[in-house]
Order: sequence, then C-alpha cells, then structure tokens
Amino acid sequence: MRTLFFSDSQYGTDDVKSYLAEITEMDFTILDASTYDIATIAKKIAETYAEEEIGLIGMGNGGNIAFQAANILCETYHKRPHFLVLLGGIPDTNSDKKLNVPIGVLYGSADNIDAEQMQSWCHHTDCFLGAVQLFGKSAELYENREQTIAAIRKHMRNGVYSDIRNLQDLLENNTMVYEKKTFIQYKENGELATKTFREFRCDVNAFSHYLAEIGAENKHISILGDTSWQFFTAFYAALVVPAVITAIDNKFSAAEICDIFVRSDAEYVIYQKEYADKVTEAVTASGRAIRMICMDEMPGILSSYPVTPRKTQIDIDAPVALLYTSGTTGKSKGVLLSSRNILENLGAVQAESFWNAENTSFLSTLPNYHIYCLTVDFLCSVVCGTTVSVSDLRNLISDVSFFKATRIMAVPMMLKYILYYLRTAEKKMQCSKEEVKRRLFWDGFIGVTSSAAFLEDALKEAISEYGIEVTQGYGMTECTSHIATDSISGYRPGSVGKVIKGMQIRIVDHEIWVKGPGVMLGYYKDEAATAEVIEDGWLKTGDLGYMDEDGWLYITGRKKNLIILSNGENVLPEELELQIERCEYVSEVLVIGKNDVLTAEIYPESAYVEKLGLATVKAEIEAYIETCNKTLVSYKQIHRVVMRETPFEKTNSRKIKRFLYQS
Repeated sequence: MRTLFFSDSQYGTDDVKSYLAEITEMDFTILDASTYDIATIAKKIAETYAEEEIGLIGMGNGGNIAFQAANILCETYHKRPHFLVLLGGIPDTNSDKKLNVPIGVLYGSADNIDAEQMQSWCHHTDCFLGAVQLFGKSAELYENREQTIAAIRKHMRNGVYSDIRNLQDLLENNTMVYEKKTFIQYKENGELATKTFREFRCDVNAFSHYLAEIGAENKHISILGDTSWQFFTAFYAALVVPAVITAIDNKFSAAEICDIFVRSDAEYVIYQKEYADKVTEAVTASGRAIRMICMDEMPGILSSYPVTPRKTQIDIDAPVALLYTSGTTGKSKGVLLSSRNILENLGAVQAESFWNAENTSFLSTLPNYHIYCLTVDFLCSVVCGTTVSVSDLRNLISDVSFFKATRIMAVPMMLKYILYYLRTAEKKMQCSKEEVKRRLFWDGFIGVTSSAAFLEDALKEAISEYGIEVTQGYGMTECTSHIATDSISGYRPGSVGKVIKGMQIRIVDHEIWVKGPGVMLGYYKDEAATAEVIEDGWLKTGDLGYMDEDGWLYITGRKKNLIILSNGENVLPEELELQIERCEYVSEVLVIGKNDVLTAEIYPESAYVEKLGLATVKAEIEAYIETCNKTLVSYKQIHRVVMRETPFEKTNSRKIKRFLYQS
C-alpha cells in the first residue's frame, strides 16, 4: 500500500515521520501540502496511483488538505483511500461533513477537540478508528492508548477491508463510496430504469428486516425468477439476514423444483409471479411447509420496513449459500458456501485490472442461479463499484448499446453466438472488422470474459480480430467461482491464466487440486461425497491439466470423461472435440469410446443442413474428420460418425450432460 504524507513545514516532519514509521511499520511518500490546490492534488493522486491502494496522513495544514482530498478522491474519482490519519491541527470543516473513509486521529496538541467531534466527521461510527495523544503535552483523548494505536496500525497496514466482517459490512462500506453511482440498470416498459448503490442498499436492508420479521433468519430459502433488481435484492438480503439461500433454475419443471426443495430443506421460497403455478405445484408435492413470497410484491414490502442495517451477529464461517453444481457427470450436488468463502473470492477477483477500471459496466446475460453470475456479475459489482445491466441472450447484441455496457460476462457458447453475428454483419456491411464492432455494439464496448468451460484459442483469436478483448477464467462452484484467470496475467495460447490471489494449485496424477479460502464448506448432507473430493483442505477438481514453469495453468480434460482403451491407452475426448468443432459444419460434438471404437456424435449447423441437405453436410464433416485423423496416432482416431437431429441436453452452464450419452 502507498502511504501519502501531507507535510507542513512548521512541524518537525522527519521526527514525526520516523515515529509513525515505527508504530505503523510503514514507509511514506512525502507531499508538500503548500504546493498545489486541493483539487489539483486529488487529481494528481488519482492519476499517479490509479492502480495502487493508498492511505493518507496529514499533519498541521496538511491534515486539512488530506481531509478534503479524500472527499474529492471518493466523490469525483471513485478511489477510496484505505485510511485517513490526521496529525495535529483541525480540518477546515464543519460537524455535518461526512467522510467516507476510516479516520484515525493522532494529535499532538488537541486540547480544543474531543473524540466525539472526530466521530461526527465519519459516515458512521464504525469508521472511527480512534484518537490518541502521541506526543506533546496535551492529555490523551483515549485512556487505552495501546488499543487505539493497535486499531490505527491495523487499518494503516491492512486497509479498510480488514474490518469488513461480513457481507452486510461490505454493502454498507461500499455504498458510502459509490452511493450516487448507478448499480443496476434494467428495462421497465422498454425504457431505461436504474438503481443507485444507495437505493440498492436501502432495498436490501428493508427486505432483510422483512425476512427477519417472518422468521427466516438462519433458515433455508429458495429463490426462483428471471434476473431483475428484485432477484438481486432478495438474494443479497438473504445473505445478510443471515439465511441459507439457494438459487433455482427457472426453467426447471415442477418435479425438478420439488427435488431441490426437498434436498435443500427449503422453508421459504421467493419466486416471480410468472412461475407461480409450477412453484405452487412443487411446494405441494414436496410435503414441506414452505412459505411462499412473491417478489413482484417487493415494492410494497420495502415501503413498510426501515432502510437501516439490522443489528445482528453473523458468523463469517457459517453457511449462507447452498448452490447446486451443473451436473455434467450425474446428479447435481449442493455446495455450501460461507460469508468468508464469498468475501475472500471477491477480494481476489477485485485485484483483476478491469474490475477496478473507472466507468466499467457489465452486461449480465448468464443464468442467475449459476455461481458465475452471482459472484462475477453481481457481487463483484458490489465490491468494485461497477454497474451491472440486466439482459438476456435474445437481446444480447442490442442491449450492449442500449445500456452502454463495456463488458459482457459469457460462456463459450455465447462467444460463438457473438462471432456469428460479427461475421454476418461484416458480410452485409462490407467494411473493416473494427467498424463492424463499432456499428454492432458501440464505441465504448471493450470486451468479453468467458468462463464455465475451456475457451478455444481459435474462437478467442477470431473475436479479437474485431477489436474485442477476450479474456477467460477458470473456476467451479466448489471454489466460490474463480480459481484462475488471464485477465490479470495477459494471454498465453491454450492457458486459462494464472491462479488468483489466495488460491494454491497442486497437480496430482495429472488432476488439478486447489486449496484456499474459496474452497467450499462441503456438500450439503453428503459427508461421503465431501470426503471423496476434499483431502487435507485440498479440493480435487476432477479436471486434468498442468502448470508450466511460469505459473500458467492449462486444462486438458475431465478425469471422469477419460476414455481408457483395452490396450491401456488414455484418450481425452475434449481434445478431439475441440479439433472437430473447428469444422464450420459442426454445431455440437461429443466423442464417445465403446469397445475401443471412438465415435463422434455430431449435431450439425442447421443453416448448412437447410441449404445443402443432411447427406452433403455429413460427407463434408466425415472428410474433415478423415483429415484430422491423419494428424493423430492410431488409437485417437475417430472411426465412426453419428449425426443427431436434435441438440444435446445441457446443464445450466451450457455444458453437455455427458452421463446421458456415455452408457
């Protein structure tokens, strides 16, 4: 962390600096408080230290400069200092001025000021770090000098997030910084509607009061509906009540919803009116006494409850989310996540460069019951002060321009969809690729971040040709989303990036094992399955891969998908599928091994089938595969091609449910 010291020549700067260095164990960058006006100083700090965490110390008149500069940094540049310490002198302000950073007061001569007045400068009392006499003849403001010094030292060394104990603290603290900034954008009767960070915080607090009043604290809550401000509000409110929240796929049948109700021990369900019939059917079939709450009635509920945070004790290590895996290899499992899991993963993701970029706006099109949407789209925006816009796949292209989104969170299948639109538009417009991107989206659109499945280099490079930045991440529900990403590490062909802060990776018999604060508490009510995947704190991901000498991680396939031939040779079907998918006539492919014969089951591109006929398309695909076979060792060659009339059944993250086709 960079600590900036605003000096005043009338004080013994060197002596004070030396003393502070001793008690804080930090070094300082000296700034002359008399050199610039406050606005210029704030701008210079924002520009010079844009990518660094900063703390501010002001001495004498420098205290006033630091105080005012901190406000400008927060309000104008959305850069929140991690602390402010005032040393001697009194800021030129009044008692109703609120500062959105933690304040420590270290006074050498402060007979005319007290701790209560210091507290009045804070947005809320939790931001007051303490006041203490460090030198001079004045009496100490706090009797427990050592305790106060320790509190100030903690903040100065670790930053503001060192005192965030739970997701309620996160919301309260970050609202102080971004309160007037737009948090959620959505369409209402075809028109743009918004919620600021402050409005969202008020909604969350009011709904959490409601949930607590109806007895939902520490209970299991399910939520089902389209992505909306109501959905995000209810989800976050459940996290801070606290309860244990489960997001359910809104495309599930009543029977599937019932199954989740029973397996998750649901006691409440928050649902969208559109899905009332099947939710009611599921509640009845479950045989459970589940209280139903319609989120369409939320505006009326919110108006009846206070917008201040609830006073409650929250165990940071207790479960707050129960999310179900995608189930590519069998029945989904319930993953238990704690506040600590979520906070630690969010903190690591925050270090990724584009999340901290000013005026970043995400277009959220991913399923709201998926960990990637809930953490990366939604909760990361709370942390980083970014705007999240609610959209869906049907309007993905047009909504980028409508909401002025700068980035899209996606899965590889969505990137194929984007590339199709880009290439189709290029043929119609007859202009450069950069111009196609500008016309199809808008000038401020930057790029796409993909996750959930491995992103093929060819797809990434094809989209990049249009001036669209493509990054990817690697993660899983069991790790609270992120494990690795290339958004902070650059790009290396074939790699998913480098491991995020706080996570460790070990390769055991080609399988990727991970360890860190993001690793789940376990599978709900399934000790055997938990023990199977967690060993001494290490999570066995089930993914096969390796790490190169520079720390870049590569995914080669899934352990459960591995095809073992009678001669002992191992075949990774994903390797062959990626190669076959490069054929323009192929939409989806699954490689299956049976009796030592590798079969490619293919769903062709419907546009080509309609234009050329199925027989011609199959012949083209078979010719392509024969060419591929010539580059492969004999045991990896495809010997049979089967054409499908319908797409493969998929998980909510758009992965093929392999277990349905491998028997």
